[in-house]
Amino acid sequence: MIISFADDSTARVLRTDAEANTYCEGIDVEEGVFTFLDESGQVLRPVFTVPNDRKKFWFISTVSSGIFRLERTEERRPDLVARLTAGEISLDQGPTEIQSLDDLKRSVPSLFAGTSKTEPNQAPEPTAPSGRGSS
Repeated sequence: MIISFADDSTARVLRTDAEANTYCEGIDVEEGVFTFLDESGQVLRPVFTVPNDRKKFWFISTVSSGIFRLERTEERRPDLVARLTAGEISLDQGPTEIQSLDDLKRSVPSLFAGTSKTEPNQAPEPTAPSGRGSS
């Protein structure tokens, strides 16, 4: 499972790299418009196997989207999942049976376990000692 987060505060659930290529234009992917997460919340990094093609003829520019695959990284983005849960990011209908946030929560409950609004790659704040036993 792939969740694509666009910079316009929308997200979409996709099944495969091929669907990611269909729903997310290579030019936009290359420019960082999309952030991709897997079902465990890890960032998927796009790697282009066919580069985007830009051509200019006099005053006319043409662009052809390349083809990319998604590779798992160690980076996590709990902030995106928290914003999705809070309704700050809306879930658009995609090609999967997951059509709502409730569907996504039922399908991948572990993705939402312990989500809080944190910055990217930020560890939760440590709790202060209770003060017992100190003078």
